[in-house]
Amino acid sequence: MKKLILLALYATTSYGLTCANNSGDATAIQSAVNGGGTVTVSGTCAIGGTRINLNAAVVLTGSATLNYTGGGAAINIGANNVTVNGLTINGGGINTTQSSTTTAQSNVTITNNTIQNISNGSDGIGTVGYWEGFTITGNSFYNIGLQAYPW
Repeated sequence: MKKLILLALYATTSYGLTCANNSGDATAIQSAVNGGGTVTVSGTCAIGGTRINLNAAVVLTGSATLNYTGGGAAINIGANNVTVNGLTINGGGINTTQSSTTTAQSNVTITNNTIQNISNGSDGIGTVGYWEGFTITGNSFYNIGLQAYPW
């Protein structure tokens, strides 16, 4: 008897982005993370009031500073298998949202980020919903105003 063995190879995408500190930065970052994989961002990123939505499995990493001027969170996580690592976020935090109250989202890691200068009512890191495998480690919080919360 012969056995059929199927081997599936998954290609991972890796994308490097250097911000130009102008109004096109938010669109460039959002386009890169929409493709999933690993997105490494460097430089100073002027994202203005545009929230970066992580709605696909993605690793968003790098040494970039994201300057956010909108209300609420600068980054919103709404997918499984997401990592946000090594960024400095000025003016907003990181929120998680969930589309279902019965199905857990999983494998989210928020690590080694600096979250600072929040006075707009955003959480430093906010979580809503039912999560499994959620890791928050090594983050730093500075100048979190009275209307903001560092959790």
